[in-house]
Amino acid sequence: MEPGTALAIIQLSASVLKLGRDIALEFVGPEGAIRKLRHLNTRLQILNTFLEEVLDQPGSPDKLSTTQFPGSESIAKTLRECKSFLEHYKSLLTETPGRGATARRVLLTVGTDASRIDEFHKKIDQHYAELEQWRLGGLSDRVQELQLL
Repeated sequence: MEPGTALAIIQLSASVLKLGRDIALEFVGPEGAIRKLRHLNTRLQILNTFLEEVLDQPGSPDKLSTTQFPGSESIAKTLRECKSFLEHYKSLLTETPGRGATARRVLLTVGTDASRIDEFHKKIDQHYAELEQWRLGGLSDRVQELQLL
């Protein structure tokens, strides 16, 4: 499967979403998760749902392994960066408690790294627009096909 294809991005999105949920549930509980992490998980869920809707589009399932989204490279990059950030966050949560570990956890949520979560929010929101434009273009193509019949 080619990187950047619809199927590759859907699979990457699902793995990032699962990681975010695991962190929220396993380590801090759904109510104890920091607000920014809960918001990030919500955005990831919306993006993942949006991407999964692509699976419901008419056409050959083989197309998913070759179809490219507009901005697919950018979407994949955002998801990889987000996954890396969440993996780092998870590793800090599993670290043996101590002053150093606690300080590193705090910096991820309120320090300079906290702005990375905000960056992910913005990037994911931009991807919604790209994907919506792609989806509307696909609908437009199908309408034109029907008009030709």
